Amino acid sequence: MSPKMVEDPAVAAKIAAYMEQVKFGSGEKGQRGAVWTELAFDLDQDAVFAEGFFQKIRSLGAELPKNFLAELFPLLSTKQAQKALKKTHYLLTQQGLGPDPLPGKEPSSPTISLKAPETFQPFGFLSDMDPRRQQMIGMLIPMKGIGRLFVLGLIGEEGLESITAFETGKKRAKEVLAELERETDQRFYEADVGHVALVLKEAHDRRSTLSPEEERLYGRIMDLLEEKGAVGRTPVIHSLFGEEKVERPPLPVVEDLERLPELIFFLPPYEVLEGYLAQVKEVQDSPLVLSDWQKKERLVGVVRKAVEESYPKERWGVLQRYLEEAAYLYFLRGEREKARFFYGWARTFGPEGSFPSPADHPLLMWLLDLVLVKEGGEEGPFPPDEEEGNRTPAGIILPDWGKMEEEDGS
Repeated sequence: MSPKMVEDPAVAAKIAAYMEQVKFGSGEKGQRGAVWTELAFDLDQDAVFAEGFFQKIRSLGAELPKNFLAELFPLLSTKQAQKALKKTHYLLTQQGLGPDPLPGKEPSSPTISLKAPETFQPFGFLSDMDPRRQQMIGMLIPMKGIGRLFVLGLIGEEGLESITAFETGKKRAKEVLAELERETDQRFYEADVGHVALVLKEAHDRRSTLSPEEERLYGRIMDLLEEKGAVGRTPVIHSLFGEEKVERPPLPVVEDLERLPELIFFLPPYEVLEGYLAQVKEVQDSPLVLSDWQKKERLVGVVRKAVEESYPKERWGVLQRYLEEAAYLYFLRGEREKARFFYGWARTFGPEGSFPSPADHPLLMWLLDLVLVKEGGEEGPFPPDEEEGNRTPAGIILPDWGKMEEEDGS
């Protein structure tokens, strides 16, 4: 929003009046309906007011009634106001604030016949991963007779969460990606399209929370890509180092966490760690007189238990793929040393690792020892080897508000 918008006293006063209604409610549903109808009219008629109003709505965060956007949305009649509301709904959802789902007024997924032209050159895109291990994928697929189909998918830690597609040109597709980058702080990279399709398929096979309509769309897209041989068989990172031998990297040092944030994303959520932190504190504050060796032995036991329960071997395939994706993203950024670091550790979660149990895995033990013990102010049971010293080791609910602008078809 420009400074001029903020300084307009008439706009500011109108926004403030409506914000009071939003925060504290407007009585019964019928009374609210009258207020929201008037609000919707103002939003449809005044783009400056609409932009300022939705900016204020986003600033409310958890104070915003969860049903407000869902009640307001059907009352809007202009695409511009609908898009602004959808954008606000998307951003609040990304922050984990969970507004009620919007009613089904948005355009449905395309029902066009998906047929590829003889010359088939799709493009793939991958976003950075966020702290919740969410990643967005994009594919621009040439279609016979309709130009290009732009596919966007949201992948969470557990699987495929959302997919949408619409007809557009390459220029508009890049504009949508640029807008997503600005709103989410997750950068997109042009990537091997076979790998992007593989990532999408793996996520769906792992777990799908798609609606029936999204499932049909996903199936038709994958059928087309499979028919054209455009789905990779193995992660592309496996081939990017050629014949180079990738050894297991040395353990990181604490300072590496700032430049390798994916290591932090690799940790279990705090609510899982909280119980183990309490056990560590119990050992550290024990009224019993313990020798240093006894205390460290008990701390080792807590850390081993945390690793065993947080990283069971049946989940190692998911962990391996997460590290491989981190490696590929660093490769796309041109940071080959970091790519090698993550790829080297990814291999330790496959057959090459051969660790009898999770608690035998050095990276897992290092991470949880650091978080549970060392960060609590104690020396911790796993000090780095003196000979190694300070070694240098070798990234949503999709915003379909982007669909509501006119496509330029370029």
